[in-house]
Amino acid sequence: MKLKLLFVLFFPLLLHAQQNKNIAHKKSTVPTKKNNSKDLAIPDALKNKKTMTPDELAKLGIELPGTRFNISGNVTGLKDSTQVFLANMSDGKNLAQGLAINGQFKLHGQVEHEGLCVISFIGYNGFLTLFMANDSIAVTGDADHIGALAIKGTALENDFVEYRKGFDAESVRLSELLQLINAATEETKKDSLKSEYKKIVLAQADTFLTQKPASPVACFVLFTIAGLLDQTSELEQRFDKLMPDAKKGMYAELIKRKVNENKVNPVGTEAPDFTQNDSTGKAFSLHSLRGSYVLIHFWAGWSKQCKEDISELAPLYEQYKNRKFCIVGISLDSERDTWLKAVAENKMKWLQLSDLKYWDNEVAHLYKVESIPQNILVGPDGKIIEKNLTPIQLKTKLALLCK
Repeated sequence: MKLKLLFVLFFPLLLHAQQNKNIAHKKSTVPTKKNNSKDLAIPDALKNKKTMTPDELAKLGIELPGTRFNISGNVTGLKDSTQVFLANMSDGKNLAQGLAINGQFKLHGQVEHEGLCVISFIGYNGFLTLFMANDSIAVTGDADHIGALAIKGTALENDFVEYRKGFDAESVRLSELLQLINAATEETKKDSLKSEYKKIVLAQADTFLTQKPASPVACFVLFTIAGLLDQTSELEQRFDKLMPDAKKGMYAELIKRKVNENKVNPVGTEAPDFTQNDSTGKAFSLHSLRGSYVLIHFWAGWSKQCKEDISELAPLYEQYKNRKFCIVGISLDSERDTWLKAVAENKMKWLQLSDLKYWDNEVAHLYKVESIPQNILVGPDGKIIEKNLTPIQLKTKLALLCK
């Protein structure tokens, strides 16, 4: 199962967030100061610059709304000098840290884009999850209930809380399904359970998208469920129904990119031919595989998500390799040793090609690949049948095609 799917499966159970952000219609105005500008002591390094970064402006006591986050905390019961950390939930990167004195602390910094973050307190169990951007936020509560701390600040706080509430009513059933999925040994039973889980998640997400079509949180919600949608067209249809204010920020851009990728070399057209060397230096062309179903698989040895993907492709390859089905791996690695080591470790027994040009791989450019893993299923006639199939979808497709 891909990481995106795993994230969606566990995401509802992690929703303890009580905070959102507001990036809609903020004016970039500099607040007036009582001091005259001539009284400011401007460092030499900042003189004669037409533009300044938010950090440089901050040194002058000037902050542009929406360029930095400021979190003020007042948590009773915290021991003095307790270390407080703010981290990005997607990659674990530390964004800010501080010390609590008399239960009070402040965290300042910048996030590149809106998203899930966590505040943790060293020496205390639990953590606080919040959906934030560069906003002013207040955190209050008791140290004995870290996960239940109250968050106030941005106007979209209630939007994210509303999304979480939709899952609260289903939390028991979702937990039961996760346990049953993990315990299931028969693939048919496991697929049925996943289908039920998917139905619940999509229903809750669609309810939120319908009720909050102007909220920037909507694109975050849509992005989290993208891996569960059968076709990219379903993603585009949901995205098109959102209001302009929602179609801003990183998650909106990621959705747009995914939708646009699907429009390049669309299903039903002939797959562009290519020639690239295998691990022995021998040139290999796509057209030489006419007469077989070919899965062009874009991956890289440095991608953890690709490893998850490959682990589910391997048994499908073994099952159908003698029934006019083959896989052509296109590696976006830049080092030969890394590439070949990953092929061996992941037991990838299918054809592997690469020019070791990283994201400048010529086949990746030909197919406009901007994220991995990706795949394209090509028919015996050389025409594209499907794009970006999940392992489950590929399994279903091959069962119909390779009888």
